[in-house]
Amino acid sequence: MKLSNPVLKIKKGLIMNIIKFFLALTLSLPFGNILANDFECKRFAGDIQLFPVPDGECPILNYREKYFPDLTFLHQQQIPQTCFIGQLEGSLDKMRITGQVFSGLTTNRLGESSFLTAASFIKLYNADNSEKLGNVVTQDIIMNLNDDSKEYLTMIKGSQYFNGGKGHFEIHGNVFIGARFKGTLCLED
Repeated sequence: MKLSNPVLKIKKGLIMNIIKFFLALTLSLPFGNILANDFECKRFAGDIQLFPVPDGECPILNYREKYFPDLTFLHQQQIPQTCFIGQLEGSLDKMRITGQVFSGLTTNRLGESSFLTAASFIKLYNADNSEKLGNVVTQDIIMNLNDDSKEYLTMIKGSQYFNGGKGHFEIHGNVFIGARFKGTLCLED
């Protein structure tokens, strides 16, 4: 008969509660200023699929200096298959959109080994006329590392239509076979 260690249960529960608190805090930070400014929030949802890039390549690093200067990507530490490219299709409220996604795993500065951290650079286009809408730059937390993983992306910057915007969205499922995403992007009026 295997006895469970109550101290480990308490410690694990405490750690998970701390992670949930910091996750909620991190996801709510972009919205702190929304009430002080004029923002229009839009539903952002659709499908996304990512593919590992060949070893030696890591397109997200093209955006590192400008958007992620404080992050270290695992690719920079010679860890293979930690950079990804992909595509998304969906909607921003009633506008149909498409997008190119560049993403990479980063060193986990949060100190918890049960999840991964990443950063993404997403180019979004109007699906009806191919007009570029702008870029959405995110920092990401990936939990439940299995076929039903959950990824939380927090918008840290945007350009063009998304300039000054705030938001977050979640991806549920395995992005390598295709997964759903949904969330909210709030844009300055």
